[in-house]
Amino acid sequence: MASILEFRDIHCTLGGRKVLRGVSLAVEQGETVVLLGRSGSGKTTLLKTANGLIHTDSGEILFEGKPIHSQDLIHIRRRMGYVIQDAGLFPHWTVEANIGLVPRLDGWEPQRIAERTGALLKSAGLGEEIRLRYPRQLSGGQKQRVGIARALAADPPLLLLDEPFAALDPITRFDLQRQFLELRRATHQSALFVTHDIREALLLGTRIALLKDGAIDTLATPREFLQAKSDEARAFLAGLEEAWRENAS
Repeated sequence: MASILEFRDIHCTLGGRKVLRGVSLAVEQGETVVLLGRSGSGKTTLLKTANGLIHTDSGEILFEGKPIHSQDLIHIRRRMGYVIQDAGLFPHWTVEANIGLVPRLDGWEPQRIAERTGALLKSAGLGEEIRLRYPRQLSGGQKQRVGIARALAADPPLLLLDEPFAALDPITRFDLQRQFLELRRATHQSALFVTHDIREALLLGTRIALLKDGAIDTLATPREFLQAKSDEARAFLAGLEEAWRENAS
């Protein structure tokens, strides 16, 4: 498989602290690589270096086989759907306007944007009636669905997701996780997904990159991760086992 995104020996310092230490990682076509780790492990920083929101000290990042520093960052960002925890919707724009942002910037015809918006609302489990609503009129789950729809609007080859479901209630979160899985299977979408939740990582990832102190501690498929021997991996798995025991008691 060809890599859609590749990090080569990435080092990054923020506020005088070394945040990333020699990270090398590739996201292959059609896979979801989950960046798992504790707070401060470098997950979000690595994600944001992919589209140039954070600059690196050294190393190289390739998107679609080309170094990002040799490309127009604005163009790159339009080709990477970006979803964050609170959806990041523009509060004074309607749902329709939010979803159609990148297609409008790319010069799509209004009719094409309207058709794409309708199709995305349907695939996100949202009705046509919310087209003209504003973010303040939506529930948390609806906002995140709109955020994902906006990220997919121009059919980007890569999604970047920074703990998109972390603030949702458990039922809504599971529903959106399941929807994300269905989307990935239907479209073979490539994604880089940040979470600190081991259960979410095991459910959604084709591979899991566990970060510790700015470096990759473990890189494995979910099945392989369950057998991982590093102290950090075992710590995450121990938390999962403890939750299972508490639920069973």
